[in-house]
Amino acid sequence: MSEEPNNDILRKTQKLLDLAAKAGTPEEAFAATAKASEWMEKYNLTSAMLEKTAGKDGKREQAAVIGGQYVWQRELWKSVAQLNFCLYWTQEYNAVRTRREKATHYDRVYEKGSIIVRKRHALVGRTHNVAATKAMAEYLEQTIARLLRERLTDSEGNFSHGDFNGSFGTSYREGAADVIMGKLQDRRNKILAADARRKKAATMNASTGTDLMLSTFIDEETDGNLDFIHGTGYSAERARRATEAALARKEERDAYTAWAKANPEEAKVQAEENRKRDRRRGGWGSGPREREKNWSAYRMGEDAGKNISLNQQAEDGRQNHKAITGGKTVYG
Repeated sequence: MSEEPNNDILRKTQKLLDLAAKAGTPEEAFAATAKASEWMEKYNLTSAMLEKTAGKDGKREQAAVIGGQYVWQRELWKSVAQLNFCLYWTQEYNAVRTRREKATHYDRVYEKGSIIVRKRHALVGRTHNVAATKAMAEYLEQTIARLLRERLTDSEGNFSHGDFNGSFGTSYREGAADVIMGKLQDRRNKILAADARRKKAATMNASTGTDLMLSTFIDEETDGNLDFIHGTGYSAERARRATEAALARKEERDAYTAWAKANPEEAKVQAEENRKRDRRRGGWGSGPREREKNWSAYRMGEDAGKNISLNQQAEDGRQNHKAITGGKTVYG
């Protein structure tokens, strides 16, 4: 029989699960997940119990942050949000831009307003996870911008504003962001791989009890975020519809396979018609032309991205080291 949990155990379990998602190594993630799962099993905890006693930080919220005009920004924020159990999407909104103009026939200046469409990042998740996502994504963007500024400042302190905001700067940021997103995905993959190994070991040992896996926790957090947006029960209904759709597709494929086996010639004609239809719809390589990119700047950005830490504290430490070494930045 499981022991009765107290609020302290619930809070510590939640912190361990959060630590596992942000761990720097698979070993750290494994250790945090193993301990959390041990408590989940010992006290028969559920995510609902954790959420109920998590307090203010455990509540969910929706937040919006101005930004996301470029694709690389949106993809970077999405990667960070995924690592921190948050849902992410981009919103468009109308903003008023004013400018001062001088009247043609009168000697006075007036303000003229116009509506422009801007973008912002939208996040849904637990309060502490939303805060972690914003802090990490903003830090990564600022670090990329700082390195780009250093790259475009010569030995005499002259700074190239045109390159910073032009094709060179955009391509540099894209290269750095792509490498960082690869790091974020690697971290997530390592954590989930460690979780999968633990799940396999638990199965082989015929483990009983709740024994919550991190992968299960991620699914439950996603469902909780969706229910927060659309209302309680939305995620369950969404899962039911997805299951029904998958079964319907399977039945359709099975029926077509049986028909094609019985009518090979007709199936061959049908397959050719399908290929022609796909070509007419532009399914074979026709698409928007890739925007011009400064590949030299992109490669420089990639090199910079390799030296950017996902840990803000580690990056701050490097900045302190920069001051100690007389201005020479050393990235490890």
